Amino acid sequence: MDRPSWKHRRRVVFGALIFCAGAIGYLIGAGDDTVLHRAIAEGLAMLAAGIIGSYVFGAAWDDRNVMVHGDRVHGGRATAPVGDPLPSAPPGEGGPVG
Repeated sequence: MDRPSWKHRRRVVFGALIFCAGAIGYLIGAGDDTVLHRAIAEGLAMLAAGIIGSYVFGAAWDDRNVMVHGDRVHGGRATAPVGDPLPSAPPGEGGPVG
């Protein structure tokens, strides 16, 4: 199983965001000022915020899983060590001053 393509994910996310922006723009420019249109615009704004939050959270989650488990998460062989991703140097050997 190959790693899922972010290219497809980006298309879906950007397409949904463009739809939300277009619909909100239409409601602002050509729509009547009604309670229904306000509710639709608020719902579209919340949908866009949810899409952005899910996209960022999903990318961070995926990156963390790859750092911790390597590519085994996606069916490949491990490329990242399990455990501490940043090995520390002994004191006095280029490590942090302390």
